[in-house]
Formats: sequence, structure tokens, C-alpha cells
Amino acid sequence: MVQWKRSTGLWGALLGLSGILLGAWAAHGLENLVASESIESFKTGVWYQQLHALALVVLALATPQAHRLIRWSVRLMLLGWFLFSVSIYALVLAPVWGLNLSFLGPVTPLGGISFMLAWGLMAWYFFKARNV
Repeated sequence: MVQWKRSTGLWGALLGLSGILLGAWAAHGLENLVASESIESFKTGVWYQQLHALALVVLALATPQAHRLIRWSVRLMLLGWFLFSVSIYALVLAPVWGLNLSFLGPVTPLGGISFMLAWGLMAWYFFKARNV
């Protein structure tokens, strides 16, 4: 259980740290590289990354045990971050890199679905929990 809490908290902290760095870059460095609409998309990826970073840290600190529903929620949040936020970052930066990553377009909504499933499992855990 301790390892689960440690790795969940570490992921949350790393996503939070990198989210701050990416957000600062979006606010102060991307304007010369991509269109303003793309910067807004990038910021959406950062926002979702930060939100779920915080959720991971809270789960690591506050969840009394590594219940299977919470473990799956954490896995789905990490998958959602990768499919949602990282795909947005790649799509925004693809023209800068000279790449055609348009195939990633359908991946982003899968990340959103992963986020929704993660929150749904967490809700189910708290609905069913007796000793929280």
C-alpha cells in the first residue's frame, strides 16, 4: 500500500511540476511558434493535466487504502493525461516539428473518456465506502 501511495503522489507531483512549466511556456514562449488558437488548445491540455495532478496527490494523501477502484481510477487518470493532454501538446507542436500528427486527433477524446471513467470509479468508491 505504501508503494502505491508513493508512486501515485510522485506521478501527481511530476505532472503538477511539468504542468507549471508547460503553462509558463504556453503563456510566454509559444506565441512566436504557433497560432493563438493553438495556444488556447495547449492551455486546455495544461489545465486538465494540472487538475488531475492535484487529484492524484489528494488520492495519495487522503485515500485510506489502495482499494481496487481507486487504483483503477489512478490508472485511468494517467492514461487520460497521456491520451488527452499529451496528444494536444503533440498536435499543437506538430507543425513546429514539421510533422503530420493528424492521426492523433481521434486520440484526444479517448483521453477525455478515460478521465470520465476515472472520476466515475472514484465516485463509485466513495458511494460504496463505509470507512472513509
